[in-house]
Amino acid sequence: MKIVIALLLSFVSVLSYAGLPTQFKVYQTGVGTANSICRVLFDEYNKEYNSNTTMSIRAGASGMMAMLDMIKDKNFSVQCGTSLSESVFNITTYPGNEEAHNLLTMVSMIAEGTTVFTTRYDSSYGTLPELLKSNKLLMIGYHATTPKVSAEIAFGSLPVTWVAYKTSADAISSLLDGSLDLYVDGGSLLPLIQSKKLKSLGHLNGLDTAPGIDLKKEYPDAAKVKVIFAIVTSKNNSAADIEELNSRIRKLMLNDAVINSITQSNYLPTIKTVKESNDYIDNFKKRYNVK
Repeated sequence: MKIVIALLLSFVSVLSYAGLPTQFKVYQTGVGTANSICRVLFDEYNKEYNSNTTMSIRAGASGMMAMLDMIKDKNFSVQCGTSLSESVFNITTYPGNEEAHNLLTMVSMIAEGTTVFTTRYDSSYGTLPELLKSNKLLMIGYHATTPKVSAEIAFGSLPVTWVAYKTSADAISSLLDGSLDLYVDGGSLLPLIQSKKLKSLGHLNGLDTAPGIDLKKEYPDAAKVKVIFAIVTSKNNSAADIEELNSRIRKLMLNDAVINSITQSNYLPTIKTVKESNDYIDNFKKRYNVK
């Protein structure tokens, strides 16, 4: 009898989440760290839950283009690898998309990342404070808003010319020839730093093993703006489906392949509920007065 009851409960549980499809699109930018973690995460998701998710890549506008595609998708879908850019900063950076932003909701935060300040390998400057003390006009590249906001706080009133790129790969030649003094991002240039083609002048947050010196004590206010790695979806999807997907992702956070993909990028794995993830975003909006 106990076996029969257990089987019935299992059957009821499956029926409860019959609405969560086995096939759905995972939108993302296809850039660096986000691309590698998202692919591992949903490869493991497909294995664990006998699913067939497919990646839909749309780079540009700090994740905004991928987010708009996801919100317009009438079927259940998610965006993987989002940061504070999509959930907070893009609201004011790209006005006119308020309806889409109002529909955005967190499924789960899964990691906190690092902001890395990268320059050419033969630069005469060894740390970010050394570079900033030079008071030279800096040409700084970026492709995501969150690291840029951290850098702006650290740089204060120093003269800076910001150069926007679609991806970090587009800036590599300018870094190598020195026409770009610095690139600020979440560590997507780590392989080139490790191979000594580029070097780090320091990092904020993430794992202690992130390249370069820890800059948190030098720039504590800048360190408060953290790179995050999140999964988001549309509020048009049912709350039950969002909670179920969060539960599945939290289970995958015990998967060695997923954890390794996160830590290899110097991100710090984290496990949060739907409420905790959305509270994090809401609190950040209040702190920086973003509506």
